Amino acid sequence: MAESHSAESGLPSMFDTLRSLPLFRGASAEDISLLVEKIPLEFDSCARGEEVVASGCRCDRLIILLSGNVSQKTRVASGRIVLSQLHGAGFCVAPDSLFGLYNDSSSAIVAETDVSLLRISKGNLLELLEMSRIYLVNYLNMLSFRAQMRRMVAQTPRVPRVYSYIRQLMRALGERRAIETRVLFSAKDMARELGIDEARVIRQLRALASHENVRIDGTPARLAVILK
Repeated sequence: MAESHSAESGLPSMFDTLRSLPLFRGASAEDISLLVEKIPLEFDSCARGEEVVASGCRCDRLIILLSGNVSQKTRVASGRIVLSQLHGAGFCVAPDSLFGLYNDSSSAIVAETDVSLLRISKGNLLELLEMSRIYLVNYLNMLSFRAQMRRMVAQTPRVPRVYSYIRQLMRALGERRAIETRVLFSAKDMARELGIDEARVIRQLRALASHENVRIDGTPARLAVILK
């Protein structure tokens, strides 16, 4: 159940917790004290296996993971290929979906352990960003990184190689600080997506398996490429 937090309860630990999050990095003790006093912060928890955000739901709050791990699954290629990432504390859910024309979540996020969360409504976030240039710059840095990665993907010529496709998928949709990244697919679906035959996909995967930071599990009908 969500609850608000006031300046009188546990400020020292709250200061440390907030300072560790990307949105509040660089803030002073005075900044954090004023923030906790003026802005209603909602703290929530989810049990292991509980859905934190459903794919397609409207994003009306900024959600930040305070503790525990969540998985984020994003489907592409008409749902046939899945980018799955494991995230830890500090993960911020879709900060670029709060504003603009498209506010629906493109990913499903599920608690892999018991987790604690910080939720900030859109209105309270706007007030927060007006309080300190530090918060505003941190938030803009999150948004600009995503935009720059997507621009890089758009400017990179597409080649019919599995690893190149996975790297572009990570840049376009993934999070750079993920604990683990998996791409789930069948050889048949990947061949269709790349416009090559299935045998060529399998040959590329065999070569990819020799990379020290890559592990491949499963059979051609159900494959997982795991990036460490």
